[in-house]
Amino acid sequence: MSEEDIRRELYAIMGECGMDRPPWEEWAVHARENAEVWPIEADGQMVGGILWKGHSVHIAVRPAYHCRWLKKSHLRAWRQFAHPVALFATPAADNTRAVELAERLGFVRRGRTGQSIILVKEATCPSP
Repeated sequence: MSEEDIRRELYAIMGECGMDRPPWEEWAVHARENAEVWPIEADGQMVGGILWKGHSVHIAVRPAYHCRWLKKSHLRAWRQFAHPVALFATPAADNTRAVELAERLGFVRRGRTGQSIILVKEATCPSP
């Protein structure tokens, strides 16, 4: 699967998850120029993706695969990729599965912004 195919599939999956998305052309340019996309595969198919943008991560996974794939090792990979001082998550407040997952992974609630909850996890290793 080409990088463009992965971006298109992730964009479609974001829609399946009910995420607000900018128009495809705008999102594709942003993803191509400012981010790295990693596919999440299960059962021989792409079921989601991770969009890395500096110290920010956006994750979308097909609803049938929610709560079945994310591990602490993914957070370690992110730290190696981005070298953050802290990890941030801002799921929609009504996305209880995402909020509970972040809390199980050690994130702590720090407030709200609009319809989202702000969760923070301090990095356990020093930045280079």
